[in-house]
Amino acid sequence: MPVRSRSAAAALAAIFATTAATQQSPPGHWVIQPPAAGIYTGATGGENSGEGSCEGVGRATGRTMQFCVNNRFTLDNVANVLRDGRTAAMSANGTIPLISMRCNGNGTPSSGGSVTFGGIAAGEQDAKLQAAVAALKAYAARFPKNPWIMMRPFHEFNLNTGNPPADPNKGNCYSMPEDLAHMQTEYVAAFRHVVTYFIAHGATNVTWLWCPAVAPVSWKRRGGEAFLRGFYPGDAYVDWTCADTYDKEGAHGGFQNAFTHVPFFAEFHKPLIIAETAECNADNRSERCARNVESQADFINELGRALQPGGALAGAGIKAWLYFDQSVPTAGYNWSFDRGGLAAFRALINTPYFYPAMPHPRWQPFP
Repeated sequence: MPVRSRSAAAALAAIFATTAATQQSPPGHWVIQPPAAGIYTGATGGENSGEGSCEGVGRATGRTMQFCVNNRFTLDNVANVLRDGRTAAMSANGTIPLISMRCNGNGTPSSGGSVTFGGIAAGEQDAKLQAAVAALKAYAARFPKNPWIMMRPFHEFNLNTGNPPADPNKGNCYSMPEDLAHMQTEYVAAFRHVVTYFIAHGATNVTWLWCPAVAPVSWKRRGGEAFLRGFYPGDAYVDWTCADTYDKEGAHGGFQNAFTHVPFFAEFHKPLIIAETAECNADNRSERCARNVESQADFINELGRALQPGGALAGAGIKAWLYFDQSVPTAGYNWSFDRGGLAAFRALINTPYFYPAMPHPRWQPFP
């Protein structure tokens, strides 16, 4: 089922085409708006999910995902968004792709890497940004009925501070060794440079997300309120805040364990998207899930109750969430849907509150 009518899609296409041709003044970009009521629902559905893709999750639930992730990108290969058939299928179906853009570095000088946040801010990677911009502009032209992209540059950046050699996400681009203040300064400068570059060069179909990891151990070791505030790029550069959080650390206490620190984001007064969250698969339990005490179905049902008016997360500003339907053998976790979890997710997404109409994006002036 498409997320908007054909007439609305045609109107959006006309608006976008006109804007691209005339280059509005002042400069700005299109921002996906939060729902007037309810919460958008989506999933990560890549090759390691039981359903195989976002379209597979849609078939299993009877609903086209409103937002979805099929893969991740780096500065080196964002241009692949045009060649990725799964992303093209999402756009054709009315799904908004959520793209993670890693910096693909190793930090310097301690680990001998060449890509750093400082270098990105200084323009050293602009050729790669130029290729990414060209791809996203071509994407908008190819899919005029649904040209929109949500992008989170350097997601889970707080997991990589002080940890250059063993970073599994290739997200460690701090110029190590550095103190915290310098890491915050160069990260913010890099984030701002990327957003500014995209907008200035006409990739105005991107909604920008700021996305730390906030599960309990991440929060304690590489997070916390004061720590994260120093990495915030500023309201002009962030359209939505974003969080990744799982029940995989500490007490393995289910939904409450995963979402303990999410209310922190309310202070930014931005719509919040939970880009990754999950509970362990009980049908095929992985080694690091042995201590988990809550079923996947209970996790999803509790989250659904907490997100509704009067629920525990009603004041956190959450306007969209995606279930991480993936097995990650290298990390020792299997988050993919088990039978009970898929049934709970199907029931949730088939309620009006968790499948609201998608509003038109809004033009946001940029300083």
